Amino acid sequence: MERPGLEPRQVALAALGVGYAMITVALVARGAGEQAVVSWLVGVPTVLAPGVAALVGAVRYARDAAVLRARGIAVEGRLEYSYGTGSGEDTVRHHVYSYVDPHGVRRSRSGTECGAQEVEIVYDPEDPEGTTKVGCRAGWQLTGGVLVAVLPGLPMTPVGLGMAASAPAALRV
Repeated sequence: MERPGLEPRQVALAALGVGYAMITVALVARGAGEQAVVSWLVGVPTVLAPGVAALVGAVRYARDAAVLRARGIAVEGRLEYSYGTGSGEDTVRHHVYSYVDPHGVRRSRSGTECGAQEVEIVYDPEDPEGTTKVGCRAGWQLTGGVLVAVLPGLPMTPVGLGMAASAPAALRV
């Protein structure tokens, strides 16, 4: 039986986790001080990680938009069905659209955007399942998505980096 290998992202996250644990142990073992340990334990997961995640999300969102602009294909999509998740005021409506690509393959795309019976769907023919936008609010979604990702990401990342860098610096003492 052949086992699939680890994805590069999994290896990178595992290496970061091991490094985080090793620095934590080193800070405590070397008596780096309470401020350095707390800065490391609290600063990295609560400030740096969300900041980096927001910036990575913004980069992905912008990359998807650039890919769709460069080689995206627009096709007509039809609403197949809608369903809600959550309950009460927290209910979110999801819509499932189907479309046929130029090769005659029937595909579907689901999400919370739009809800119209017929929409324009723009997708990347090289990655039709991964890079797809429903045309109702695609431009505004891109702008809003990038702003929501970048605004918290820009200030949080340098602050988190500073907190993360100050803790290992205490080991040199």
